[in-house]
Amino acid sequence: MANTATVPATAVGKTAAAAGQAVTWLGARLVNIGLTIFFPFIMMAVGYYMFPESRALVSWKYSTEVSTSVVAQLLIGGGWLAFNFYPVIRGNARTAFLQTEAAISVLTGIVVAAYGGYLFGLGLIAYWFVVPCGIALADAVFTTVLAINNAAQLSTKGRDQGAVGVTAA
Repeated sequence: MANTATVPATAVGKTAAAAGQAVTWLGARLVNIGLTIFFPFIMMAVGYYMFPESRALVSWKYSTEVSTSVVAQLLIGGGWLAFNFYPVIRGNARTAFLQTEAAISVLTGIVVAAYGGYLFGLGLIAYWFVVPCGIALADAVFTTVLAINNAAQLSTKGRDQGAVGVTAA
């Protein structure tokens, strides 16, 4: 008779659950990266095509027609910022995740700001661009600050719990 080893069903279930969690985490991570990179550009396109009045060039004159599109973009952008900050604020994110998120946000902010400078130099900056540019720059700044703060809190938590190599005073 051949020697056969049996694996308890609970071990198989735990392995499958861990694999499922890894796939879920990876899928959520890819969605978050995609939204971080492309959302400001999607918001620009939606502002340009859905709100024709937002194609007006930025000027000192106030227009009530433009205010509808600006408020809509601010609400959508604020919702996106809240969605984008949630993984950083929740406090148990991995440091590598925080670094990646901050780097992608900063890179996206640089690209959007460079394009904004180009449009400004040509005198073609319009309302469809202003709000998404501001949202992308706010995301770059706040994600980086929150990531640094969260990483500092993680190191403090490690010290409080008696991390290896840390002695109590």
